[in-house]
Amino acid sequence: MRITLDLDPTLLERVKNLDQDRSLSAVVCEALAAYLDARSNRLEDPPFEVCVRGCAGARFPSDAELAAAEEDDDLAALQRSRAKSGAPT
Repeated sequence: MRITLDLDPTLLERVKNLDQDRSLSAVVCEALAAYLDARSNRLEDPPFEVCVRGCAGARFPSDAELAAAEEDDDLAALQRSRAKSGAPT
């Protein structure tokens, strides 16, 4: 397919000096293909997995389990606070 490109004269001169055995069309095609490959690879990266606690792929605790663990943490913190202040537990 024929197209018209407006290239920066300095860039065009660099391309001509770089590879005199290949046509400008071949260089532009290769550059566009490399750009599109790099861009598509960047867009196709799989999402990362955040492992906050436990093992990757392990079962996430239920709402009830989370509430029970939070309650246990709150009670432990309250007991520590009372122990520091000398209040009866």
